[in-house]
Amino acid sequence: MLCLQLLARVRDNLSPASINSGMILPENEVTDLFQDGIAIMPSSRLCCPSCTHLLQYFYYHHRRRTQPIWGSETHKDWVPCSLPPWIPRKAGEWMLAQASNALKQRLEGIIDAMEESRADDAFQALLQSL
Repeated sequence: MLCLQLLARVRDNLSPASINSGMILPENEVTDLFQDGIAIMPSSRLCCPSCTHLLQYFYYHHRRRTQPIWGSETHKDWVPCSLPPWIPRKAGEWMLAQASNALKQRLEGIIDAMEESRADDAFQALLQSL
């Protein structure tokens, strides 16, 4: 639903190359239903970080921070998902940057934990040799 909100806001500015690329866009009648602003984004369960980041993108780039968007509670685990091929490019790039940053932070945490474990093992070996 949020992706349709994003498409509705940029649909009139799509380049002919985007429209004629073979990608099938939702009908104008569908995206026209999403022209009005939203205040609540309902969800039947906790949202993963991808939904949270997409809500942040929408809020900061299209709402101009004038009205909050009420959404679901979130959890911290990324789950497999995909964005529709017609999502606006800037929103897709934002999402890729957020996922890349989260992956980088997770990998740094794993590396730090491995280094601490090695240091602990070396310290234990040193103590045993004494």
